[in-house]
Amino acid sequence: MLFGRFIRSWCEYSRFKSLSEKDRSIVFYSEGAGYSIYLWPVMKCLLEDHGRRLCYVTNDASDPLLSEEIPGLSAFYMESASTLIAFFNNLEAGILIMTMPDLETFHLKRSKHPVYYAYLHHSIVSTHMVYRTGAFDHFDGILCAGPHHETETRAWEAAHGLKPKELFPHGYAPLDTIMEEGLRRGPLQEDRTRVLVAPSWGSKGVLELYGEQLVDSLLRAGFEVYLRPHPNSRKTNPDAIDRIRQKFDGLERYHHEEDIRSHDSFYNSHVMVSDWSGAAMEFAFGLERPVLFIDVPRKVNNPDYESIDCLPLEERLREEIGLVLAVEDIEQAGGRIEELRAAADTYREKICAAREAWVYNVGHSGEVGARIVAELSDRIQGKR
Repeated sequence: MLFGRFIRSWCEYSRFKSLSEKDRSIVFYSEGAGYSIYLWPVMKCLLEDHGRRLCYVTNDASDPLLSEEIPGLSAFYMESASTLIAFFNNLEAGILIMTMPDLETFHLKRSKHPVYYAYLHHSIVSTHMVYRTGAFDHFDGILCAGPHHETETRAWEAAHGLKPKELFPHGYAPLDTIMEEGLRRGPLQEDRTRVLVAPSWGSKGVLELYGEQLVDSLLRAGFEVYLRPHPNSRKTNPDAIDRIRQKFDGLERYHHEEDIRSHDSFYNSHVMVSDWSGAAMEFAFGLERPVLFIDVPRKVNNPDYESIDCLPLEERLREEIGLVLAVEDIEQAGGRIEELRAAADTYREKICAAREAWVYNVGHSGEVGARIVAELSDRIQGKR
């Protein structure tokens, strides 16, 4: 099977290379099918509203865009590392749009040919704490989810002597999708309080450190509890997840979800419990419902993040879109959730105000992103 994928990757690369320069003017790269939620809204508008021809390269054999017949879209599967290295090193295109940070940091580098690299943010969180050092340094332009991305990027460039990038006020497509689906589903049932536990992942995450204690306290408070571990928790700490599952599986009000294709618990929950996960902002901003933050140590992947004087958005917003609970007070989680529910209308107003302040182009980021890419492509082609 691995050899078959290797051969297929190289055949797809050859097919991509055979395209005309015009057909390779706009290329999207996806790390997998799960990233289509960020890219497809922009791609769809480019195809339908701007009449552009697009290339879509994915390293996921299960990506549905590989099998769908979409007018104007040429999709390619490249999974093997050697194929991807060759694709990136030798790319001849006008513009490459991607959600993968760390360009030039690992094995995927900028092309030896002139290509414009545009980064499209796949999270609302800030750029400087949870991402690796220099994660965005080698891009030419960035489609920003909100004004904080612009402020942080400019501060980082100034602090580290980097050439200023082009920054575009884009928005955040998954948020638009969540809001639309939430309206379609209508008001929540009020038969009982449903709580979604959806933390981040890592050795200092709430699931890894306090998962059993947290779930137990929520069940004892009488809530319907949905535990949705981050997919990376299953990879990095499966024992922690299995312990929780073994202890609570079979209980009527406990639901364990690891199938990321299901979203019912997200839309059907009154409150989310999280830590430093970007999903907390998606839940709050998308559904206008509050979050209880368990105050585990912050998730820091850039030890140099304090070199710029910008408070990370995921820290700034905690008290606006919910409540923060100290780890030593986890037994009080039920009471804090009751407080959040009782003040739901107040939090809705605060959440809407924060969304307006911190997210660009709410409700129509796809159209705006398509216009940005189309104008960039026209400018690039005009120079050649």
